[in-house]
Amino acid sequence: MHSSASQTYVKQLQQRASLLSQVQSVLKRNLVIENEYNYVANSITARLSEEEVSLLQNQAGVRFVDKVQLKALRPAFIKAPAAWHGTSGTLMGSMGEGMIVGVLDTGINPHSPSFADIGADGYDHTNPLGEGYYLADCIEYTQYCNDKLIGIWSHEVITSKDTPEGEAPIGLDYHSHGSHTASTAASSFVRNVPRYGLAWTSDGEHLMINALHQESARTWQ
Repeated sequence: MHSSASQTYVKQLQQRASLLSQVQSVLKRNLVIENEYNYVANSITARLSEEEVSLLQNQAGVRFVDKVQLKALRPAFIKAPAAWHGTSGTLMGSMGEGMIVGVLDTGINPHSPSFADIGADGYDHTNPLGEGYYLADCIEYTQYCNDKLIGIWSHEVITSKDTPEGEAPIGLDYHSHGSHTASTAASSFVRNVPRYGLAWTSDGEHLMINALHQESARTWQ
């Protein structure tokens, strides 16, 4: 994301005015853009009727229109029973080097050994952004990130309500669920902890956290 080619690409994506003008002409109304995305996909979110979706799907410059929806993704969704039975191969074959995992949940506890730069097995992470480069909240609050945990996102509507007095107003986890799911997805190696089952460790992966607390998450405290 720091290369000149990447920056040029992002600037090109940000020049959406002509396409939005075309879309609004087709819809015959002003389109309210709720979110814009540049990195994972060149896309926007907006509220459309079923008829409007049909109109836009065949427009030049529009790759596809997809409906935002909530899905119940249970543990069986990953379809990896071999991992739980220890028959998926060696641990070193499943370290996850080169992968960046994004977690949208209640935030993260950056002090947990699950997110240590150097795991209990001695594995030392290398920040894919470069030494000392972090994302979002960690650009200002660098003390919360490391070569393993490379970014924390938060939203004022959440942090203003959930952040205890005296704490940094960022995506720290005061409900435990976000830290739990993040460590399930991409924990550093941790020793001497109670466990109910055993699967691979994803010691080599990196984490980016987006704190999206909802009231239902309180039941996980």
